[in-house]
Amino acid sequence: EDLKDHMRQAGNVAHVEVLTKPDGRSKGCAIVEYEHPREAERALRDLDGTYLLDRELFVQPDDREDGGGGGAGGGGHAAPSHEERECRIFIGNLSYETSWQDLKDFMRRAGTVARADILTGPDGRSKGCGIVEYAYKRDAARAMRELNEAELDGRTIYLQEDRPRDDRAHDDGGAARSGGGGGGHDGDG
Repeated sequence: EDLKDHMRQAGNVAHVEVLTKPDGRSKGCAIVEYEHPREAERALRDLDGTYLLDRELFVQPDDREDGGGGGAGGGGHAAPSHEERECRIFIGNLSYETSWQDLKDFMRRAGTVARADILTGPDGRSKGCGIVEYAYKRDAARAMRELNEAELDGRTIYLQEDRPRDDRAHDDGGAARSGGGGGGHDGDG
């Protein structure tokens, strides 16, 4: 209820879902749905970095494909432009247990994460790799500098600029980076 009251500063809150662990405890994050997209945009602009009960809030759009209405942008998932791709990073060697939220939370150390996805196979299981899109190029560059070869969920992760699939096909290591079991470098690179 405290969160809902705080988020009302930006507009009419239609729904709040606090994400929980299997044991019922909070994961420390929530999805807040506003009645109108302009209110969600106001929350992104005005409430990011504010404090609630002595904890800093990171307010970001819910860009998951199943993300609900009231988000801060129009629909559709068009192919990213060259400009946007420069903010996207491929992360390899992820634990199969790492969720998109775990990845997003970890990668926030470098800046504002607009979206985080775990790549999955046809069976829905993780391929051990993911893509993170930063809101700003400088944050993506910082992630490359500071988070490459960091440890996440007991695994050393490897980062590289995400390139279009057609660019990867001409690179000797492209097949491993585009998916596959280990998803990423083989450990000696």
